[in-house]
Amino acid sequence: MMGLPCRISSLLLFALCTFFSLVSDPARAADENLVDPGQITFREPIADTSDEHIDPYTGHLDLTYTDLHLPGDGGLDLHIMRTYKSSRVTDTAMVDGKLGYGWDISFGRVKQDGNFVTIELQDGTTSTAVRETYGSSYFITKEFWKLYMPVGPFPVLQLTDGTTITFGQGSLQGFLATEIRKNNNTITISYDSDKINTVTYTAGGSSKTISFHYATSGRRHLQSITWGSPSRQITYGYAADDQAVTSVSLPGGDRWRYTYQQQAINLRSAYILRTVTTPWGGTVTYGFDTFARGNGVLLKTQGSVASKQLSGRGLVTGTWNYDYQEGSGYDETTINDPCGRTTTYQFYGYGSSYGSGECYKYGLTTSKVVTHGTSHEITTAYIWNKLTSPISPIAYTIPILCSDLAGTFVPVLTTETITRGGKQYTTSYSNFDAYGSPCTIAEQGSNSRTTTVS
Repeated sequence: MMGLPCRISSLLLFALCTFFSLVSDPARAADENLVDPGQITFREPIADTSDEHIDPYTGHLDLTYTDLHLPGDGGLDLHIMRTYKSSRVTDTAMVDGKLGYGWDISFGRVKQDGNFVTIELQDGTTSTAVRETYGSSYFITKEFWKLYMPVGPFPVLQLTDGTTITFGQGSLQGFLATEIRKNNNTITISYDSDKINTVTYTAGGSSKTISFHYATSGRRHLQSITWGSPSRQITYGYAADDQAVTSVSLPGGDRWRYTYQQQAINLRSAYILRTVTTPWGGTVTYGFDTFARGNGVLLKTQGSVASKQLSGRGLVTGTWNYDYQEGSGYDETTINDPCGRTTTYQFYGYGSSYGSGECYKYGLTTSKVVTHGTSHEITTAYIWNKLTSPISPIAYTIPILCSDLAGTFVPVLTTETITRGGKQYTTSYSNFDAYGSPCTIAEQGSNSRTTTVS
């Protein structure tokens, strides 16, 4: 669904605003690690481009790039993916990764914390698995990923699409992925300590190998990736301070550029991303700040995107501003775009009260309202419930805020109501199966229908 076009003379800004006003369906987004176990929070990520995602609740910025893609067989392609997460520098002690602060190139990792295991996939998607039963070596996420993590043998993760990942390399950051299998095709990752050495893809009796090369002194960051015959390569450049990657040069001549700034944010001194310049001449400038939700013992601070500006060759400069506050009974995020449009999200959060067994609602979206000046464009309201049976008897707890003592439950969307142009459209979901899929969908609006899935 698309918002009303901006009534301004510049056709370029008109196109910019129209493109960025896309309203998508609720989707999975980056989660708060170990605070909100499970990836399914049904928060819609703000995704202005395919490589950028901003969580409207936490304000965390995630960037995901595929530096190399080699098609494979049986649904298993080989990707070399480079990820940046602002939360790596604002919410935790900064870890100097293969590409410097905030960045990583990985094929996945798992790290255990008691009854919970943090799972991070290659594309940066993060979820938290909980023990299926007390003392069990089996863990499960709210997406129904299955993790076997016994004492001794290496952890093995089973995704719902049939992909199996073995984490056979220990490190200070947890266990790192050493093998990915799907439909008898295999990706094997070897390491030198915690640094990727080679990646070999085996399918249909043939193999392809990608080699990683690092600096031999200083911070020993990744310098290049090579593959093929004749050899091709991707190179990674750094500034004199060598704190994080500043350029990525791809084989076709395209080059990405990055700058950073040192900033006090969320009670930390963070070396955080400032600008991204694309190979096509566009520049995105990010501003970050510290915001607070709740008060007193419930006060929670977060380092979040505060502004974003798009500029560059052939573009009219446009700025987005973000604000995160506590409302009455909810947490609220407000985004103002360069077209004069305001988008307001409301969430169950630190400003909410929770009844018995309702802690699973934390982080869920209750409404999204889009206005243009004084004109209303669209309101989407959400009602949530949970699956009847918990995925684990272990209590789901948000520190200081609430706890579901009966176990960890998967939330399900039961009603979505859209109001636009004076009309209302409601979709109701019910009769959920054990995996959270609705078997009955009832739609009401200008016309009505009910769909039943057996």
